[in-house]
Amino acid sequence: MITERNSIISEITDMAKVKRENNRLYAVLSAISLVVGTIGIIAYIVLGTVWETLYEYTPKWCDALLVFAVPFALGLVFTLTLRSQSKQIKKSNCANVYEFFADGMLIRETRGGEEVAVVRADYNKILKISENGKYIKVRFINVFASLPIDKSTFTEEELFTVKKLLSLKIPQDARTLELAPCRESFTEISLEGKDGKGESND
Repeated sequence: MITERNSIISEITDMAKVKRENNRLYAVLSAISLVVGTIGIIAYIVLGTVWETLYEYTPKWCDALLVFAVPFALGLVFTLTLRSQSKQIKKSNCANVYEFFADGMLIRETRGGEEVAVVRADYNKILKISENGKYIKVRFINVFASLPIDKSTFTEEELFTVKKLLSLKIPQDARTLELAPCRESFTEISLEGKDGKGESND
């Protein structure tokens, strides 16, 4: 969406959903690891019990099945961690608002509808960027986490503009917009700074 300041706004309102989508591969791998580990441990218990009952000893190959405890433990830990992260994000009602300018972008983080932080990130300080399906993921030098940008929030012209600003490939005949420069010079500011209880980096 184009703003009165001649910038482009994009908002991620459901960060928990984005997190789930981005972690889908890890969730699948964790589930597979958990299932494989469970099958191996059950096989160890059953075969060990049967062998011990019939022959009064457990062969070494049966003890080797204990190795399945490793994928079971890893799968369990990762599954619980991913669920816990998703619940925490959903509970905090976290959202990100991105405002794109000609020379950089502002990243506003809100929790429960309240703005808690604003960070300015310049395009020349991009550390890593990738495009995958629905999202563009970008990480800046001064931003801790990778930022998911939902491509469906843009018109075609806005999307080409954002891609160009982020140095991603666009068609040669793609129409782009001329945006205004970002006038905010701070690198990070919090609500305390706005209220006069703390300091900003203006």
